[in-house]
This record gives sequence, structure tokens and C-alpha cells, in this order.
Amino acid sequence: MADFETGLSPFSREAGEDLEGKQYYGVKIASDGQAVLVDAITDAFVGILQTETDTIGDAVSIASRGVSFGIAGAAVAAGAALECNASGKFITLTTGVKVGTAMTAASGDGVRFSINLDANGVA
Repeated sequence: MADFETGLSPFSREAGEDLEGKQYYGVKIASDGQAVLVDAITDAFVGILQTETDTIGDAVSIASRGVSFGIAGAAVAAGAALECNASGKFITLTTGVKVGTAMTAASGDGVRFSINLDANGVA
């Protein structure tokens, strides 16, 4: 099955770091309220970056609900529970924070696939 997006619920935040080339990576909100990449498996994930920028302070869009594209950090099976690795990419859940469920498979690192964010712990 081809990857897909549907029913996204995006919100905007200012970028807190250079996010160029990071579309579809996992993000968190830094203590100053800006969006930055997830950089630890225990981070408080808030969604998937939908837009990218290389300028700190620019507005970016983040999907917090629905089915979004994501970038894999390793091979992922469809139906697998997911977490973010220390680079903000999505991998099969082991000991981190569940961020969603794989709707399609990814064959390896850097591969775009579909993630159901409605299945995660984001309120």
C-alpha cells in the first residue's frame, strides 16, 4: 500500500532551531515555546513537522492528529507502535514514548511512510 495523509489537525509555532530538511520529523515544544526536533526517546512529542525552515523564529506547521507522513529511522512494519529516535525520526517502540502507529511499512532509514497520530498519547 502506498503511504498517505488524511485528517490532519495542524497548529503553528515558531521554529526554535534550523529545521531545513526536517519535514515529517517528530517535534517537541522547547521551554521557550518554540518547536524543535525530538532529540531523546523520552521527550514530550507534540507532532510531526509539516513545513520546514532554516530561520529561527519563522512559523512552522505541526500535525498533532490524523495520519501524517513520517521519516523512518530504521525499518518499520505496518501496525507497529512507534517512538522517535534521538534524531526525530520514527522507529519501532522499545522503551521510549509512544507517538503513533505505522499505517504503512518503511524499508529503512530515511524512508517516508504513514503514521496514525490519533493512536498516540497527545491530548
